[in-house]
Amino acid sequence: MSSLPFNKLCEIEDFSHPDLLPTILDVCAHKLPHYSADFPRGNEHRKDWEVAMAARSLRACGALHPDAVILGVAAGTEDTLFYLTRFARQVFATDRYFGAGEWQTLAPLAMLVEPGVVSPYEYDPNRLVVQHMDGRSLRYPDNFFDGIFSSGSIEHFNEFTDVANAAYEMGRVLKPGGVLTLSTEMQLSGPPGGIGWPGLTLLFSRENLQRYIIDASGLELVDDLQVDVSPATLETQRHLTQAIIDHDVRVKALGGTDPFADHSSWDFPHLVLLQGGYVFTSVQLTLRKTESYPSARNEWARPTTDTLADISRYNRSLLTRRGAGAPAEEPAAVAPEAAGDPLAGTWEEIEAANRGRGRLLARHEHTVAVAAAEAQGRREEIDHHLAELDRTSREGTAHIDRLLAEITGHLSAAAELAPEGAGTRDDEMAVHPVVIAEGLRFDVAIDTAMDDPVAAVLKRGAVFDPTLVSLMLQLVGPGDRVVDLGAHLGTFALAAAAAGCHVLAIEASPRNAELLHASAAANGFFDLRVIHAVAGDEPVTVRFSANGPWGHVASEVTNLPSVEVPAVTLDELLAEMGWSPIAFVKLDVEGSEIRVIRSMRKLLEGPDAPPLLFESNGYTLDFFGLTPNELLGALEELGYTNHMIEPGRLVPISAADLQPQTMLDCLAFKQPPAGLSGWRVEPPMTVQEQVERIQADCRHFNVNHRRYMAAYLSHAKPALLAEPGVVEILDELARDTDDATRAALAWKATRESPVLQ
Repeated sequence: MSSLPFNKLCEIEDFSHPDLLPTILDVCAHKLPHYSADFPRGNEHRKDWEVAMAARSLRACGALHPDAVILGVAAGTEDTLFYLTRFARQVFATDRYFGAGEWQTLAPLAMLVEPGVVSPYEYDPNRLVVQHMDGRSLRYPDNFFDGIFSSGSIEHFNEFTDVANAAYEMGRVLKPGGVLTLSTEMQLSGPPGGIGWPGLTLLFSRENLQRYIIDASGLELVDDLQVDVSPATLETQRHLTQAIIDHDVRVKALGGTDPFADHSSWDFPHLVLLQGGYVFTSVQLTLRKTESYPSARNEWARPTTDTLADISRYNRSLLTRRGAGAPAEEPAAVAPEAAGDPLAGTWEEIEAANRGRGRLLARHEHTVAVAAAEAQGRREEIDHHLAELDRTSREGTAHIDRLLAEITGHLSAAAELAPEGAGTRDDEMAVHPVVIAEGLRFDVAIDTAMDDPVAAVLKRGAVFDPTLVSLMLQLVGPGDRVVDLGAHLGTFALAAAAAGCHVLAIEASPRNAELLHASAAANGFFDLRVIHAVAGDEPVTVRFSANGPWGHVASEVTNLPSVEVPAVTLDELLAEMGWSPIAFVKLDVEGSEIRVIRSMRKLLEGPDAPPLLFESNGYTLDFFGLTPNELLGALEELGYTNHMIEPGRLVPISAADLQPQTMLDCLAFKQPPAGLSGWRVEPPMTVQEQVERIQADCRHFNVNHRRYMAAYLSHAKPALLAEPGVVEILDELARDTDDATRAALAWKATRESPVLQ
């Protein structure tokens, strides 16, 4: 049997692999009396895999020894913390223990006061130091730790920018030769360009692992990342929501009599999960700080002064809320936040209630499972919310009457445009409050049957694209006119309206337009006008395939069901409305961007034309025989410069460049917009950066990415094709398991370059 890699995805075979099994049995020794002699066989759980892989990596790579100093980042109550005190001189545990809010069961205040209360087994208390600390700002000197671990936590940081900050900090405080081992969520498949549920749980693609963790840390993988998943592992897929419901039912049935109920009540194997169009599992990364640190340019990932100031303000606010200077022994400073919390009450009451149990806190699943299930909405909260709405509506207040009248009027208008037979389906619509970082709040109407990532995050009370929404809000102000083309459920339109803007939202999906009308009415956004139509270059009727946030003008390539929808030309519509000037345009129409740009040429050709936020998606452009180069070129002809949007930076990209990945979010402007705070306009990508992105996208789990890139690379210049990294990835694509991906490389055989022969 070959040795087990240190950088790989979780597979069911790992649980019996001789390189890992002894560590699993050692780390999980406290569980053995509660399971069969075959453990972990039949009880394979990816959390046990993550903990064991972390311990194995630190030991095997030389970071775990009697003089070692180890750091756990966002470590909560991980078994790893207590386990490692047996082998290291000092173990530091960091997390936001003070004021953990909804995560308090995973990062309880008990860790700061008496960590033994939550330890699963005996450990050396003199070797464990617990500190409240934000992972984006590690208050330690450079080159301090022999080893660092972070297991199943970093995906819960709000955005990729936050992940990059934490990775940078971990790389900084690691000693030369030291080892970082980190596990997180990696998507096996999902919507093109999808990143999970920002603000709740991020799902990493290989490209995002490379940029926001590996490159940001400045460290190097100790071996190649293996991303193949065995058929037996894939067969273990379970729908997350159903798994959560089944688990909770079993835990309640046990009635608290079994201290291992939280773990033992899962359906096993618990390895691969499905939710919101994604299939995902755990990935383990093991990296070393080499002499070439940083191995990639990573200054961009350093936490900014604004970020550090925000962290400091947050920590100071905790002192204010808790009562600065209060004696540590005063239990009143630690008010229980939920009935039944095992940490509720005074410490004396806690100890008395739990004495003799051997452990105080039932181990909660520290994975995306709980978080993503919450993204579907807690049933009790929804029932309560609907009951309140029902009670309020029965009271017949004038305010509710006005809102109902507005909703009726808007929905009637939507019904006139909707296809025959389409109803309002009020019984299938729920209204969810959303709060964004800028302090703005709005309500959004969502079809209860919707299960796409954008709807899931909105149901949670956040937005799917917080970075892009924040960027838009920096460029507009109250009274400005904003155009949202391809509005979907209104992420951008509703945020702009909440900021006091006049908004024109164009949405082709009948149901989405209907819901957006209802959202506008529910918020009283009378300056938000919703038009159910396709934005196009001719005022005709076209066929449209509604597909959640990926709806597009009907194409033979996808051959999805379609409906007839009227098309409007933007220049004519804006002239009719008397809308001028326009402050901002957002464009996301899944491959029809060039057609829409032609329809608003008058708006875009002047020197004072508005900034344009758009998606350049080569996969959907290809539905209509177009390329990203043609899209970028259409804007360049109008005098725009195009920039890739990345956290905190704008990177120029031109029509002459090969777009190095299937999908990019871009900002086009004629003059650098005033008011941008925290954003840098950087030089264009280096050749090496282009090669790295090409490689990452060509290794994407979504086969559509690989198929598209295999064909699109035919547009690359000979010099780029001759780069060793591109030659390597072309060879990989030629051996891809997908027939269509290999077939898309037919152009390669006709090239005369000896590099490609």
